[in-house]
Amino acid sequence: IWPTVIILMGILLVAHPFTHHDDHYYCNKHRHRKYSYRQSEDGHVTYNFIMNGVDEIFLGPVFRGGEINAIMGGVKLELRKTTLPEGETLLKIDSIFSGVSLLIPEDWPVEIRTESLLGTFADNRPSNGQYVDRKLIIDANLILSGGEIKC
Repeated sequence: IWPTVIILMGILLVAHPFTHHDDHYYCNKHRHRKYSYRQSEDGHVTYNFIMNGVDEIFLGPVFRGGEINAIMGGVKLELRKTTLPEGETLLKIDSIFSGVSLLIPEDWPVEIRTESLLGTFADNRPSNGQYVDRKLIIDANLILSGGEIKC
């Protein structure tokens, strides 16, 4: 009986989503997805996920960058309701066995810097922005992961 108990405890441990995210979620029962809205005072985002993820809409007036760390999870961050400040804004992404999707306005210029092992990060927007005084820099370190930018 002990091997069965140990195996069940292992399954529960692996199946339980671990997260270090403290926002409140609204759960849509029809889609079984989590949605949250973030309005940061300083304009930065910080995500640390292990075997979990989030769909989030950033509602702050100005997006000033941040950090996304995901291991065996997924992050979808919508930035279409905010603005980009003048100068360079850095968003650092570290991802292992995960996926990161960013929804960014088409008029934001984006520079992608990646170091990856069997992973890729792609900008799937029709154009790469029209501003000359501001830029979003995405520094992505990917291991068996993927990321994309959509508008």
